[in-house]
Amino acid sequence: MSGAAQCMGFRALGREFSRAEERLARAIKSPKVNFDDLYEALIMRLDKIEDLMDEVTPEHSRLISNDLLSEDDELNASDKGSVEEAVLQSSRILVADDDPYVREILQNYLQDMGVGELEIRTSGLEVLQALKSFAPDVIITDWNMAPVTGKELLNTIRAGEAEIDSSTPVIFFTANNDKLSRMQIEHSGADHFLTKPVSPKVLRTTLLRVLSDPFGTLSVRFG
Repeated sequence: MSGAAQCMGFRALGREFSRAEERLARAIKSPKVNFDDLYEALIMRLDKIEDLMDEVTPEHSRLISNDLLSEDDELNASDKGSVEEAVLQSSRILVADDDPYVREILQNYLQDMGVGELEIRTSGLEVLQALKSFAPDVIITDWNMAPVTGKELLNTIRAGEAEIDSSTPVIFFTANNDKLSRMQIEHSGADHFLTKPVSPKVLRTTLLRVLSDPFGTLSVRFG
């Protein structure tokens, strides 16, 4: 169900289905299942899914909306800009960096872009805690943090052990631009790698690219 919802462009609904499926899968694998806790967790997810059903309409589907837009061959630059602004305004971004200066810079950049919902954290551990109540479309995280590094955070997400869709796009943001670091990040399962410092233009372009490719069909990119 989660895959079908995602494919049809209903990302929020797809995320909730995915969480319910992953919670059920973990329970099945567990030698000891607390059925009361499982029941309550699934009821909570189903309640959220029910709340989202009102949004299962063509105008709320990113896929259908994009198809309708692509049919207009006369879409000009201003129209494209409006579409990009709409994408950013509807996005939910979570940023994690242990450097307060970097956090402030990224926060200012993203707010100036008009990002819809923005959460800022200082470590991978704080991100994992935040994911219990905030489901981002994209995570932008530093590679070297403590406690819980960017790589450890990504591994936890990809393993389905975080409270979000395991395929949630992750962008690494780091000062390390050597060949070894690039190889490590390329094989980590990240969706993109940005080198500090980054310009607002590069960050915006990267975000739009990742938001338009939520299933990670593009190979990891370096910017």
